[in-house]
Amino acid sequence: MKILLKNAGLSEDTTLHDLRHTAATLMFEGNTHPKVVSEQLGHSSVSITLDLYSHMIPGLKDAGARTAQDVVESAIKANATQNKKPARTSNTIRSNKSR
Repeated sequence: MKILLKNAGLSEDTTLHDLRHTAATLMFEGNTHPKVVSEQLGHSSVSITLDLYSHMIPGLKDAGARTAQDVVESAIKANATQNKKPARTSNTIRSNKSR
């Protein structure tokens, strides 16, 4: 294995585990779907892969925060739209008094 590592320009201290982790990292950085990464690594479940490597998925936290923000903003807009009542003008007040 040391000859292969040397030919690849890698340290002789590199382990198979290091190479496996690097492969997973590169797949996630390339936006490979977690299910595909899980299958490539031979994990029995995608949840194992996500537990181990979710911190490697680019923008995952940012995407979650944006989604939460979008949901909250949509709820606020929907609530504001439902609670809108026509503004009362002086003409509306006069016409109601004359009835």
